[in-house]
Amino acid sequence: MHRCHQDYSQYIEYTRAPQLRHHLSVQQHQQMMVLGMALVICSCLR
Repeated sequence: MHRCHQDYSQYIEYTRAPQLRHHLSVQQHQQMMVLGMALVICSCLR
């Protein structure tokens, strides 16, 4: 569960800081998208 929470704060940071996105590679963007999906599933399972 707490791994999920750790990823969640990372994802929130990503969505709240557009300037961060410019430094990310395409692969990292995809990772964040996957992360976002996983978090939705994660919170639904709780």
